[in-house]
Amino acid sequence: MVYADTSALIKRYLAEPHSDEFDEFFLARTPLAISRLTLVEMRCSLARRCRNGEIDSALEEQVM
Repeated sequence: MVYADTSALIKRYLAEPHSDEFDEFFLARTPLAISRLTLVEMRCSLARRCRNGEIDSALEEQVM
């Protein structure tokens, strides 16, 4: 089992530098574990990106 922190998990759902490498890593090492705080951290990170104009609200909701 591999633990995925929020910053790595975001790479699974948003196109960022090295997202493809993270995808390959995750797919080769299932199951993945996440913290109970991951959903809160994910929501905060996505909201910040939306406020900063990096993503739109539709993508924010789709990722969540």
